[in-house]
Amino acid sequence: PGEHPVVDGSWPEFQATGNQAWELVHADKQIWRSVQSYPGASEVYGYLGPADGGWRLVPYESAGPFGTDNEDYAEDEPLYYIGPGVYWNPSDERIYYRSKLSKYQEGETAVPHQADPRETELHLFPKGEVFKLDGDCSYVVIEGLDIRYQYNALHFEPGAHHVTVRDCAVKGGRYHVLVRGGAHDLVFDGLSVHDRFPDWVAWSDVKRPTSGGPGHLFQGAAIHLSNDVDQVEV
Repeated sequence: PGEHPVVDGSWPEFQATGNQAWELVHADKQIWRSVQSYPGASEVYGYLGPADGGWRLVPYESAGPFGTDNEDYAEDEPLYYIGPGVYWNPSDERIYYRSKLSKYQEGETAVPHQADPRETELHLFPKGEVFKLDGDCSYVVIEGLDIRYQYNALHFEPGAHHVTVRDCAVKGGRYHVLVRGGAHDLVFDGLSVHDRFPDWVAWSDVKRPTSGGPGHLFQGAAIHLSNDVDQVEV
């Protein structure tokens, strides 16, 4: 009684400290590579564990900013590093993790405490959904769950209707709750979102240059209601 079942979409092999899921590929830059491949992951998102404050990792969209030594912002140049993060490499389909601290990380934000990801609790996950409610989904109540660690924790497709989500904690990668146009009669009652967006990442890192800054994939929302969504109560 009073407990929340957890629906967790992250890969379990990275969660426990003392794991053997990583190999070092560049000591000076503190870049590690997953031992196994993850075909079709497309994009990878992640959070540090509670011991490291539960902060988000930067989901790098390309290898350039992930691997560069440059940390200086430029209005029209996305090639600069903005802190610890992950990158899925389409050439070998492996996940790359870089633990080097940003020069802007100080005090309690100087995380992760361990450079070695084998000794760091990581919650990593691909582009996908924990729960996807399609257009035929109706008259459903989702209550008392912790729903976490996918690109979207909850994804409502066009046509989904009369769905209540109550007393749930949700945590996604880009969007926590994504509602597509055409969904209707939805109730979100007592949701909590604890995002832990990195304090050392600036607005300009996400939005500049307009072609895609190094933190481009951070663009998202707690609850995103797109286009013609009707009869929603939050």
